[in-house]
Amino acid sequence: GDTPSSHAFYDALAANCIPVLISDRWDDVAVPFAHGRFGIMREGIDFSRFTVRIDEWTWLNDMDHVGEILLNIISNPTLARHYYSALQEARYKLLWSMPHNVVADYVLESTRKCIYE
Repeated sequence: GDTPSSHAFYDALAANCIPVLISDRWDDVAVPFAHGRFGIMREGIDFSRFTVRIDEWTWLNDMDHVGEILLNIISNPTLARHYYSALQEARYKLLWSMPHNVVADYVLESTRKCIYE
């Protein structure tokens, strides 16, 4: 996607792919279940475990380093398996289409925190 809050993150999750985030502000404007000035409600979702983060400067100015980051993951089966396993743990928390998802619980908790905290 071309904005930090694009649907591409969810498309990657639905496709069972490790999301590659190119954004310096994803935590500020797009991370799921944000709730205002009190910070981010992650509720056990550690996005760093299943996403690859690349800052915007590196993406625009140092493609060799971007390639190294991605190659490091795909050439290391243990690291790739770590990302993939963490992705499987997080998908039911983020995708409505997953069996036994808990997305509604997260939405309601985020809403509660917006109102009462």
